[in-house]
Amino acid sequence: MLLTEIRRFPVKSMLGELVSAAEVTERGLAGDRAWAVRDPDGKFGSGKNTRRFRRMPGLFGFRAQAAPTALPPAFTSVGLTPADHPALAPLGHLALTPADHPALTPADHPAPIVELPDGRRFAADDPAGHRAISEVLGRTVTLTPEAAIPHHDEGPVSLITSASLRALTMLSAPEPDGTGIDPLRFRANLLIDLPAPDLPGVAIPGVGVSGACVSGAGISGVGVTGASMPGADKPGLDIPGVGAPGISFPEDGWPGRHLRVGAEVVLRVVRPLIRCVMIDMPQDRATERGDLLKALATHHEMTFGVFATVENPGRITTGDECRWL
Repeated sequence: MLLTEIRRFPVKSMLGELVSAAEVTERGLAGDRAWAVRDPDGKFGSGKNTRRFRRMPGLFGFRAQAAPTALPPAFTSVGLTPADHPALAPLGHLALTPADHPALTPADHPAPIVELPDGRRFAADDPAGHRAISEVLGRTVTLTPEAAIPHHDEGPVSLITSASLRALTMLSAPEPDGTGIDPLRFRANLLIDLPAPDLPGVAIPGVGVSGACVSGAGISGVGVTGASMPGADKPGLDIPGVGAPGISFPEDGWPGRHLRVGAEVVLRVVRPLIRCVMIDMPQDRATERGDLLKALATHHEMTFGVFATVENPGRITTGDECRWL
């Protein structure tokens, strides 16, 4: 298993950033969901209504990223520049962020930067930015840093796998461009590549067929249908991505297990993540859908992916090996 994507969301329920490396603490990814949109009643902006959260349509129109900060003396004294730091590649600028390295993380993180739909940018603690965001949302809000209660919905680190994305693609439909379900929809911190088994006579998306995906008519690009897959019609056959009821979501068997990511980080998987309407909403490159939550409700008890607690902190990097302990 390999770690293929790392995402952090500096402001809860806004678009975030894809990074190549991140520090993981007991709280989760450094800087992840450290801030949230709050209304006058004290509820935090979300895609759903709960005791703590209030649904606020429009939050996916904003993007947040960790704030840049100057290099500390310890770096400049040895002649290092921001360009020398490997965590900068996904950020697209020559500035370090407090979330990118433990040596750069002060006790109180600088506020993240929020970009509005019209391109204006504000620090999350800027009252002018609060007013601008309120105007766009059509309601009075402020942005607030996390206090005693974490902003996470359920747990510190969320994980999904490529195998489960293939399974959900089969249960619903590909994205409009013909590719599999976009992992961005689930706002997971970690995407783990878990290839489908190479079964003789069975064409499975992601295994031996570049860019193939499952649709109601079969596997696009290769002209294979369920009827031509030996064994695909056998009840209970557990083949990821090939026909219900045998569709597999590997994370279902993960709760209670310990997963090492890279050389340092150890996660303890707790339980599946319950999903809401946000997975069908348009966000960034993902267009609006109306079938994903329904498919999960019908076939998978409204869950997708899992969350985990952090048993051992450290640094993770895209391409890290993931293995069970």
